[in-house]
Amino acid sequence: MIQNPDPITRVCEVLYRHGDRAPVDGYNAQPRLRDLDVGPKGDGVVRSLTLLKSALSGLMFALPWVEAWHPHSKLSIQHYRLSKFRPPDIFLLGSTGGVGDTWLSRSKKMPKTNLDPRTLTGIKTLAHDLKVQTGVTHTAGLDLAAGLAGFPNYKAALKRLGKAEGDAPPPRFPLFISIWWRDPSTRASGRETVRIETGRPLDELFPLKTMRHARYLSGMKRAGPDHLVYRVLNAGQGQARIEAAGAARTIAFIEATGLVPSGASRKEYPKGEEKNALPGHDHTGVWQDAETKAYVITDEPYAGASREARYSPDRAAWAEKWDMDLRPVDWGGMYYPDGGSRLFVFTDAKGGYDLGKMVARLNALATPLGSIDWTGESARAIFEFVTPGMIAELALKAAAKALRPKPEGRSGPRNSVTYHATFGDRRSRPAAKLPLSTHERMGELLKAALGNINSFSRPHDQLGRIRSELEDWLAGEYPSTELDRDTFLQVYYKELKDKRLVGTSGRETELALSQIDEVRGTLVTNYPDSAPLRAMLAKLDKVRGHLTK
Repeated sequence: MIQNPDPITRVCEVLYRHGDRAPVDGYNAQPRLRDLDVGPKGDGVVRSLTLLKSALSGLMFALPWVEAWHPHSKLSIQHYRLSKFRPPDIFLLGSTGGVGDTWLSRSKKMPKTNLDPRTLTGIKTLAHDLKVQTGVTHTAGLDLAAGLAGFPNYKAALKRLGKAEGDAPPPRFPLFISIWWRDPSTRASGRETVRIETGRPLDELFPLKTMRHARYLSGMKRAGPDHLVYRVLNAGQGQARIEAAGAARTIAFIEATGLVPSGASRKEYPKGEEKNALPGHDHTGVWQDAETKAYVITDEPYAGASREARYSPDRAAWAEKWDMDLRPVDWGGMYYPDGGSRLFVFTDAKGGYDLGKMVARLNALATPLGSIDWTGESARAIFEFVTPGMIAELALKAAAKALRPKPEGRSGPRNSVTYHATFGDRRSRPAAKLPLSTHERMGELLKAALGNINSFSRPHDQLGRIRSELEDWLAGEYPSTELDRDTFLQVYYKELKDKRLVGTSGRETELALSQIDEVRGTLVTNYPDSAPLRAMLAKLDKVRGHLTK
């Protein structure tokens, strides 16, 4: 196991241990929760290691795919080298001085700033966001942000990074793309995963809701801040690799151009009419620039000398006729460069969009990822692929929930008890036993209120359900050994004893309201504050609201 004095790195090491070996590519790591109890208390590993234990335990049962073949295994993590995993989210759980705790308890969402800063600018930006999110001082925010960058404090970061700020490489963020597949003809199944790097986190790269408009992203779902998945492709392994590589090329196109997938399919036709389409077009896509709102169309026909001889003159004439800026791209494109497709782009020449600059950025990209010479990872379908970002996000959510302060005035769990209702479902009631005479009084009032309300109205039905639930509370407070059956049934049902409680017309709304108010007051006075009591009072208020309309 790699030795490192940094407590957070040590925790991450433990999470990814497989026996006593350091993790390497391709191994399946089984996190052992008992290994988390390491180091002296107060060394800043985590304020409470049980938070991470709870998070990982929840993760085990949240995964839809588990190792069915191993009876003692709940979770298998396919991972990459530890050096590629620096989860700053988990670091925040272990921040000393209570800063991390404050942030987790007050913040409803994480700041979108890079949480793994590698430059002074990044440290200062994150410090500002932490100050806004948590209310800590700017100095404390600088020290915490420097800690995320691997320095003991901001002064150490300033000393190390101050002279080489201009030489620091821009941060890169890993992004995993996974395709689960199942071949209907052979019943074989598996998973194909590729790993790429982007200059910005996935959530900041483009609006994920627009993925449905991109060919290879339309079936993808966000599984984590660094993971896109497709479940399940009804095709073989080869098609899954084509889809995964195509999604990676699409992400590269989006990052290089800044364009966003668009559903405005008519924009590829001049005047929006299909008869005006580009000659020889194939595998087209519509994209929009977020700043200028200009539309850019991608066209990816299969290349070939005969095809070019046939369509090139017509395409040039089409561009001139409709005043379109049509250009070829040397970069392989998104559709199927392995199969010979070639990328062209065009836009309205009068729109002011700099297509030449965009083409130059595309041509500067590396050779696009292909599916024939596969460089991704292939695995059995029974193994769930869990990325570092997914673990960090789940741990952060679990810790934030655990640290969230309970509202004042709310009761603890001992103020309510569970019971089996009349039809067997488990419910809760206040943890108290009212005198039988109190139940009898509430029963008389509810019987009378039901008699004072139109029997075909919604409030009548709602009040009837309230009466039934209060009878369940009575049954829980008085078992059959303490209360005979006839007396029990008489309390909330059977005949009303005091006939004077019912008006003569049968629709005495004011009288019914006063009776409901008395029942409500009796409940508040005699039962401790608890979730079931609050729910019962809300139901009574709802009935009252309907009656006063």
